[in-house]
Order: sequence, then structure tokens, then C-alpha cells
Amino acid sequence: MEITITLDYGPLDVEFTGGEREELEENLIAFIEFLEEDEAIFGNSDFAIDQEPGEESPGLDPDYWESQQESTQEPDSTESSVAAISFGSIPNRTDIDEGTLDGYFDIDPEGEEPPYLNFDVDILGESGNSRSEKQMRGSLILMTLWREGNGIEEIGSSDLKDALRISGIDDESLYAMYGFNNDEGDRYFRRDGSGANTEITLTMPGEREGFDQIQRTVERLEGEVEE
Repeated sequence: MEITITLDYGPLDVEFTGGEREELEENLIAFIEFLEEDEAIFGNSDFAIDQEPGEESPGLDPDYWESQQESTQEPDSTESSVAAISFGSIPNRTDIDEGTLDGYFDIDPEGEEPPYLNFDVDILGESGNSRSEKQMRGSLILMTLWREGNGIEEIGSSDLKDALRISGIDDESLYAMYGFNNDEGDRYFRRDGSGANTEITLTMPGEREGFDQIQRTVERLEGEVEE
């Protein structure tokens, strides 16, 4: 449908015609700005505006036309493509706000990259400085982040090793973490398969321990900051 807007502004008689409302709005806004910039030349004459078909005319109200233009514009592709980071139920289960969590744990909202730990992993050595303990505690956190942030519960051993390595934890001999502290780690993880094809999930005790591990780790990190 073709729309025609005729503007009678003092010495000026301007007509805008087109089939696209967006184009007409842009032209009208540009013309309004032109009149505002050259008000000294054209004065502040009264104007009349006719619009077809018989809709009530908004006149030269720039706010109206700008709001119309904004309502028809598509969202910026960059902004709309950025998904918000979510920590799922971690804040409620740990009493730690998302801002604090975001300072120590990184999650790819699209789930294309593994989560990782953004702090000195020596803090994970609660009973010493062994590699197997850091692997176990780091894996509890990482797999909780995967589940709560991306909805992914089953993690391949190679992906888990990548996440540990990115976090600064030695990923060699990962199997040793299951035997840490008299097989404590074995209670937290369920394994299906073998070698590089192993799929790992958290057991129910592992899910609970994952939240507890996050809470203890942040408390220790915050305690170090306060000191």
C-alpha cells in the first residue's frame, strides 16, 4: 500500500510518497531535523500535514516518528546473539550471588567451550597439594558448572581433561582422582566406557558435593582477599 504524506510548512510544500513506512519515517525525521537546524531561515511558521490513507496525523512530532522507527527496527545482531551467562541453581544452593561466582568461574553460555576456573587452583588443596585432590575437586566444580550453566550432565573424559588443563590443573593420570582419600572420588563420579571414550556423570552424592565444593572454594578465596 502506497502512503503519501504532504507537508505545508510556510513557504515550503513538501510531499513524501512511498510504500515503505520505515523509509517515509526516516525521510520525515531528516526533514524535521533540517527545519530545526535552519529555523532562523524558515521561521516558526505553522504547518499542516496530510496523510493517506485516512489515519489521524501525528504532525511533525519527532518523538512519535522516532518511536515508530525504533519499534520497527530489528534488534542489533551482535547484542541479540550474546546469550546471558546463567549459574542455574548454584546461587540458591550456595548463597553466593552470580556476580561473585562470575569472578571465579567462567561459563560459555552457548556451551561450545568448556567452563574453567579463574583462580589459583592451589586453593583446591584442602588436605595437601596432590594432583589427584585438585583433579577431584576441580572436576566436581567444572561438572557442576556444565550441568547448571549449560544443562550438560554427561561429560567425555577428553572434554573434562581440557577443562582441567585450561583451569591450570594437571590433567595427567586423571583416573587417580577416583582413588583420592580412600576412594572418596569414586563416590562422586559415575563412569561409563573406558579410556578416551569414558563418559563421566556426577552421582547424587557428587551433585551435593559439587555445590559444597563451590561454596567452600569461594569462601576460601574470599577469605584470602579479605586477608
